Amino acid sequence: MTRLFLAIALLILPASSFSLTYTHDFSVLTKIDTTATSLTVLTASNMRSVRIPFVSSFDDIGYTGATCLTSSFTSGNHVTNIAYGDGLFLIAGTAGKITSYDVGTSTFSNRSGTIWDITDSYTQAVFGNGAFYLSSVFSGGKFERFDMAPASYDIYNSYLNSFDTSSVNSLSYNGTYWLIGGNNGRLNKWNGCTIISCSTSLSDVLQATDTTWATNTVSAIANNTTYFVLGGTNGHIAKYDGTTIVSLTAASSTSLSTNNIKAIAWNGTEFLIGTAGGKLARFNGTDFASCTSSVSSTNGGCFGTNDINTIIWNGSEWIIGGAGGRLCIYDANTTSISTVADADFTAIGTNTTGTTKTTLLSTASPWGTNPVTALCWNGSTLLVGGNASNLNKATGFYNGASTKSVVSTTVSTITSSDRIYSVALNATTVTNGQTVAYYVSCDGGTNWQSIQANGSATIISNTGYDLRWKVNMSGTWRTPKLTALSLEYLTVAQGIIPSGLGGEVLYTGDNKSKITVPVGLLSKATKFTFTPIVTVI
Repeated sequence: MTRLFLAIALLILPASSFSLTYTHDFSVLTKIDTTATSLTVLTASNMRSVRIPFVSSFDDIGYTGATCLTSSFTSGNHVTNIAYGDGLFLIAGTAGKITSYDVGTSTFSNRSGTIWDITDSYTQAVFGNGAFYLSSVFSGGKFERFDMAPASYDIYNSYLNSFDTSSVNSLSYNGTYWLIGGNNGRLNKWNGCTIISCSTSLSDVLQATDTTWATNTVSAIANNTTYFVLGGTNGHIAKYDGTTIVSLTAASSTSLSTNNIKAIAWNGTEFLIGTAGGKLARFNGTDFASCTSSVSSTNGGCFGTNDINTIIWNGSEWIIGGAGGRLCIYDANTTSISTVADADFTAIGTNTTGTTKTTLLSTASPWGTNPVTALCWNGSTLLVGGNASNLNKATGFYNGASTKSVVSTTVSTITSSDRIYSVALNATTVTNGQTVAYYVSCDGGTNWQSIQANGSATIISNTGYDLRWKVNMSGTWRTPKLTALSLEYLTVAQGIIPSGLGGEVLYTGDNKSKITVPVGLLSKATKFTFTPIVTVI
């Protein structure tokens, strides 16, 4: 009988190894396998990231379904405002149309006619202090409280005596009192009384203290816990802390000074201000920074010189709606007011040329070029309203119900006489509790090994000489976004284990026999030599 034994000689030799760092910042995407990925790869100028693709469409609830908005709202009336409270969306529009929507039962209820003497267009709808509050362009500056139950409490003309025949254009509530803004710099402060009859007139706080607003409309108001920000025509901006109004001068780079401010929103860190003409700026209470070049660009944004009508924050991202069915997502991950990343903007409506990007607005209703005029988010559902009774519903922006993967092509190859022994991966991602998992393959994608994105070395179980990476992502309302990735790998000759490391050494004579060396066992780089010994019995 002939038996083969392997004698293993441990020779302490210099290890023929080297380390190479490969960095991928996605400025060029030639090493991403676009045929093998289910993620969106943003390849436009200054769009250096990969992210989950958008879902295919919104649900149309304006025109389709057993119950829809037009069944009670009347087709052709524009949606002007949407608010959420008491478990219901309240949808207000032109011609005094007002409808509630129960997202749980997907049913609409016509509320038109229950608001006292409003037959024209609603200019604002806000939920606060336990009820809905609505305003209109009605002569005398109509402002009313509307309870779903038990009754409708009216707060109207007599409490807005400073408005005369001017309309109410903007409302905001800070938990203690309301600010009510209108034409000719009129701004009333109201304590939010809950009784049916409020005998105290509202106080006039703006026009008398700042005459520059005398011919300018208070068109938008938003607040945080400390102060209100007021926006008006001709780019007028002011802060009000409950006592003092301070007029602000926006940085010239924002170009707000020549554009009517139409939308202001707060995200817990800063305000976002949108205007007619597609101007957009961030404001942190002290400084302004322009976002116009980003939100207006053909690739990154969608507005060009088209009006920005409405802005909301959904807890993860800004949602911006405007003229021509334009809808834009701004992933505001920057912390410095001076930093605005172009890659943070993604158009999901139309871009500046009117060409459809990743279209979400439903085609069942006649959106056409109708503007997005109202956005409302209740924590899990988004409503998008527009002209001609258009209303869409969304329960997720990103197609992240199942894992989406992006895979690289060959990152680097070495000679087949060597092998990639260990890999360290670092990545820069934008996440919000979503799932991001990283993998690496050294045999051309045949076998994948999980790896942490912390730069620590991972011993490769299936060694080879064709290095690739893979990222699995999931997300719904906010996509994880990968903006940079780097790999550092150690390459050694066959039969060598570097000092301090461990692993398997394969006998190439039969490609089956191997030994396993525990990590840390060897204090020096070690080369293993296999010598077959044949014994005849």
